[in-house]
Amino acid sequence: MRSRRGRLIGLTALFLLFLLGLFPRVTSAHDNVSIAFTDISMKGHAIQVILQMDMYDIRVEATPEEPDVGDLTPEAYARFVNELQAPVEKYLLANLQLYADDLPLKGKLTRLSQVEIKDQNQPFAEAVLEFPVANTPHKFEMDYDMVFQRDPYHVNYVNAALGELKANAVFVAESHEMRIGDMSAPYTLEHFSLLGLKQALSLFEAILFIALLIIGRRSFKQLAIALAVFWGAYTLTFVLAGLRPLDLSGAFLPFMLAFSVVIVALYTLRGKQKTLYPWLAGGFGLFYGAGYAEGLAGLKADGGTNIVPVLAYMAGIGVALAVIAALLYLLLQYAWKAKSFVPRMSKVILPFAIVWLVVKLFVY
Repeated sequence: MRSRRGRLIGLTALFLLFLLGLFPRVTSAHDNVSIAFTDISMKGHAIQVILQMDMYDIRVEATPEEPDVGDLTPEAYARFVNELQAPVEKYLLANLQLYADDLPLKGKLTRLSQVEIKDQNQPFAEAVLEFPVANTPHKFEMDYDMVFQRDPYHVNYVNAALGELKANAVFVAESHEMRIGDMSAPYTLEHFSLLGLKQALSLFEAILFIALLIIGRRSFKQLAIALAVFWGAYTLTFVLAGLRPLDLSGAFLPFMLAFSVVIVALYTLRGKQKTLYPWLAGGFGLFYGAGYAEGLAGLKADGGTNIVPVLAYMAGIGVALAVIAALLYLLLQYAWKAKSFVPRMSKVILPFAIVWLVVKLFVY
């Protein structure tokens, strides 16, 4: 009877010690403070983010399936920083979102190493990420969403210095977003119109497409109708792509843009009536609208609306295409009078378009 009572008292004492935190927790492999430090700055034409995070935290978060994730030896740390950059990059870019002038940035991990931080008694991993930008942003936003789901007491101390934009912040579970700076109306118009201009010039399939419409025209009226239909079609798809009911991502859209040049080149070379240009312009123009919309993918609405950036962007595209069409028309109107001009130009563009189509089909 006494022995049973003694065992009961002993078990009760152990349970109370465990509840009071006086008994070691066998499931705990890491009892240090969950902490991180982030430094954000400009490095040439890129925003550089240096993230220093507790080694245990980043290993558990980025590579939870690794068999040695709980191994706290120097050898395990060295293997992590030297061999596991790919999963670390994937994790960081999925949970660290940067916006410059309301557009999301795409980054890459350029370095992963182990560092020691003053006044911290645990090893840290240092990840250096770079996000290319055309210029120092007037407005910068950052959304940090790491560790909080596993450890709601995680803290990240952030320092940002991007030209004239400077700020310090402390990210915790309840508040882990930063926004500094703003865009004036003139800057917004200039920035997004130039962005639309660059997108129009970068989509060279559209330039070849317009050139073929000009080369194969039967009259100026037919050309004007085809270009107007093309403008209406890509504008429609641009708006729909912005509202997200369409999904033309992946390899399909680049393929269709290259395919459009092949088809119009074949029709220009072999077509007899030359009356289908407006129909071709309208049909393929729908795909070009999705291509132009990619330049605004992820645009962040400011104050619930993004109408000004979208209109400025579309104006930039429209002006660029109008100038391109006018220059091509002036350059080609005299050459078009030669009877051999149409087949010769079509024969030049067609093989190039076919090669480009094959590249889009098998490489992208």
